[in-house]
Amino acid sequence: MSGGAKLDAATALRAAALKSELQRLAEETEDPDLVRAARAAARRPSGRPAINDAAAVAEVRKLVATGQARSFRAVCWKVARTKPGNRRSTAERLRRKVVAEDNAKKCAT
Repeated sequence: MSGGAKLDAATALRAAALKSELQRLAEETEDPDLVRAARAAARRPSGRPAINDAAAVAEVRKLVATGQARSFRAVCWKVARTKPGNRRSTAERLRRKVVAEDNAKKCAT
């Protein structure tokens, strides 16, 4: 898994079963590759956990749609002011997420 990726319940259950089976096989066979894979599966994912900005992204989209700011960047700053943390990085993160979603929608069509 990549750092902070959320799994639905069924996928999380399958992942847990896979980790368990990998651990069992590693102990049973003592195969160095299986032991290494079992250790890697048991570790916490590296990197920062993902930040759930779904509500903030929806707010950005709503403000853009209603024309309540001078520019797209201004909308991102407006929403970022309501969030904890560094406003500049929050505004930039929101901007990137909205643009990425828009690009994904364009590619899907």
